[in-house]
Amino acid sequence: MEKDLYLGMDVGKSNIGIAIGNDEGLNQDMKRKVSTEKHWSEQGLRDLIQNTLHRYGLEVEGLEGIGICVPGLVDPEEMRMELSFALEELSFTQLSDLDVDLYIENVANAAVMGE
Repeated sequence: MEKDLYLGMDVGKSNIGIAIGNDEGLNQDMKRKVSTEKHWSEQGLRDLIQNTLHRYGLEVEGLEGIGICVPGLVDPEEMRMELSFALEELSFTQLSDLDVDLYIENVANAAVMGE
């Protein structure tokens, strides 16, 4: 299976936007928005990733990487969001066993990188 897809999550105080795309852009048929409150835990995010992939007939093995942007101070080496005025602190270490490259970034930094 060729690994050319990426899964991106944009976490906000109220909603999480999640989409799948490739180097050419987002697949407009593979995006959704869900409640942050329901999914804001390591297990909740893991379930969201797996359910989203299942919804579109994909497997984590088909992903090149997963990127998660959050509204807070991020320590990428420790895989943690340490400080946020919008959400409680959260570690993303359990997600590292998904066997795919995982990137955690502050939402403003991710926006600059995207430009």
